[in-house]
Amino acid sequence: MFSYLSTLAVSLYAITGGPSVGKTSIINELETMGEVICREAATDIISQYQLNGVAHPWELQGFESEIYFEKVARELSALSKAQDQGKQKVFTDRGLLDTLVYLETNNKLDTDEYVQVSNHINSLNLKDHYRAVFFVEPYAGSEFIADDTGVRHEDTTEAIRLGIEAKRIYAKAGIPVIIVPPHMTPKERADFVLEKLHALE
Repeated sequence: MFSYLSTLAVSLYAITGGPSVGKTSIINELETMGEVICREAATDIISQYQLNGVAHPWELQGFESEIYFEKVARELSALSKAQDQGKQKVFTDRGLLDTLVYLETNNKLDTDEYVQVSNHINSLNLKDHYRAVFFVEPYAGSEFIADDTGVRHEDTTEAIRLGIEAKRIYAKAGIPVIIVPPHMTPKERADFVLEKLHALE
């Protein structure tokens, strides 16, 4: 089993959860604190398609695998940046297994892109790839309503369902899952993440 972390003295931590729950706000705070971060790929790819007149790119064949391999490239870039700066950790907005969540929930299990993505994931040693995953509960708790950003298309029910599946799939992979609770500001949540890391160390 291979992980592109094997030659790097850097730990990778994924911040995951359903759409609109506050993941990117935490990532932004961590970056402000001087941490090395890896931004998610989906929003940028969707926005580019929509600028080119494709309103629903998630309906295109191969869309999820395109996001996946862009995410792989972004993780590699962030890890190299951390190593160059002498940093020991990288926080990534969503992890690689998030793509499997979308493929499974969108009934794409019998597609070439599912085979392509799952084969690549199976080539990684996921327990070494992500030292831990931070699962972000919806920021407003039971009063959560998914934002309509014009980019992602999930409603509140779908956002919650995707979050539940994300938590399940990372736990199933044997990666430690740390719950980030609701009713906290992005700064408080970023502080919570860093405090939990100190406990891991």
